[in-house]
Amino acid sequence: MALINGQDTTADNACSGQAAVQAIIGESESTSTIALTKTTGPFNIPVISPAATCECLSNKREYPSFFRTIASDYYQSRALAYLVKHLGRSCIQ
Repeated sequence: MALINGQDTTADNACSGQAAVQAIIGESESTSTIALTKTTGPFNIPVISPAATCECLSNKREYPSFFRTIASDYYQSRALAYLVKHLGRSCIQ
């Protein structure tokens, strides 16, 4: 929390400094990214994840400073369903 608040760990316990962190590269799992984003959310520090795919993280009301570099589970499942339908079952064995 001292890192997020910009607080010097040798200084007093006041949480009034500006955040030293500009953004956080998130975890590789959705569950741990959710916990991280809920912790950093009140500080408006962006969390960017290369692998968290949970559709719940797309809710901008709950996770306004979360960004991903991979499609959510919703879009991945739709793309796979489209491929199966387009290519037919014989090609996917």
